[in-house]
Amino acid sequence: MQHKGGEIPAPGVPENQQLSDKTVKGTGYAPGNSIVVTNQRTGESVTTTVQADKSYLVNVSSTFWKLFDIINVQEKNSSGDVSKVAQFVVIPDETK
Repeated sequence: MQHKGGEIPAPGVPENQQLSDKTVKGTGYAPGNSIVVTNQRTGESVTTTVQADKSYLVNVSSTFWKLFDIINVQEKNSSGDVSKVAQFVVIPDETK
């Protein structure tokens, strides 16, 4: 049976990530669910787990994204339910 998005709310994501960032942090719906972070351009993805406080953090490699890539984030549970997609954009590093 194919499950439809929307049974789980889309995860909370950052508004944007800077090019040099190597982690993605946000808020999930239920502890123990999986968070899948996917580069829309390449299809490469990394997965992490929603923690007890509903936060998640995933490390990405320096080659995971390029400037202005769109990154999709979805939450999945053990029943196969999948959230709607949340997105953010990779932006230039801020000049300090």
